[in-house]
Amino acid sequence: MELNTLWYFLRIAERENITQAASELHMTQPHLTRQLRSLEKELGVPLFTREKKRLFITEEGIYVKQQAKQLFALLARTEEHVRAIHAGLNGKLYIGAVETLGPLYVPQWLHRFRQAFPQVTYQIWTANSRDVLERLDDGLVDVALVRGSFPEHSVYDAIPLLKEGWIALFSPQLGLPEAPAGTPLALTNLADRDLIVPAQRTREIQQLFLQKGLEARILCEFSPLLNGIVLAEEGLGVAILPASARASLQGHTVLTRPLAISETSQGCLVWRNDRKQTRVTQQFIEMLKQGV
Repeated sequence: MELNTLWYFLRIAERENITQAASELHMTQPHLTRQLRSLEKELGVPLFTREKKRLFITEEGIYVKQQAKQLFALLARTEEHVRAIHAGLNGKLYIGAVETLGPLYVPQWLHRFRQAFPQVTYQIWTANSRDVLERLDDGLVDVALVRGSFPEHSVYDAIPLLKEGWIALFSPQLGLPEAPAGTPLALTNLADRDLIVPAQRTREIQQLFLQKGLEARILCEFSPLLNGIVLAEEGLGVAILPASARASLQGHTVLTRPLAISETSQGCLVWRNDRKQTRVTQQFIEMLKQGV
């Protein structure tokens, strides 16, 4: 499979229109059509269906499109990585971060690092821990701010950050459960409430309820963070989140209460120890090792 052919396919897939893609690529439409048919023949599957002179991408085509986008992003990242190695501390740092932890750490980290290395630029990508780690594994970010624990003998090195508890978000319309003010809410106070939980934490939250002999009434699993906040704000249920989510609540009319859960959520900065890091990444990690 040639990269040029894959690039042509991606342009067609973005437009679902060969004429527009050919114009963008400065190619003739018949030549581009031949390139597409060559790729379909090589893969042995149709990437588009053709109906009334229109293209509709197939399920196989959607998968190839996703993989091609990832491949070309990695190629671009590789070019920048090589230039960064050559240029020293004039490169770009790619950071992946969990939405709840990013606002707590990333701004202060960049402020400190920029004072020492003003020529460095940054790209920040946020998602849940699973997706951020996947991006780290694929080489699309240099370091990842995620939740979880990482054994010593793994492909990840880690700097532990915080261990934090959990909070519940309530709509002002629904009000808070009856419980003494200022005290953490027991899970029994949420036993009759519909719950809105982070998709990656569903099983963990269900287990927390089971330990108390309760069943979690999960109405909705969400990602990204904003969806959970808005759903709780609209009164569709009670959102359960790590305590650091408070940093993302500005401008939202929700009520928060800490939850009486002894299990904590661990935050870490991690990177792959089986890869050559750019000088920018090495210096960034060293700065944080000296004091987060």
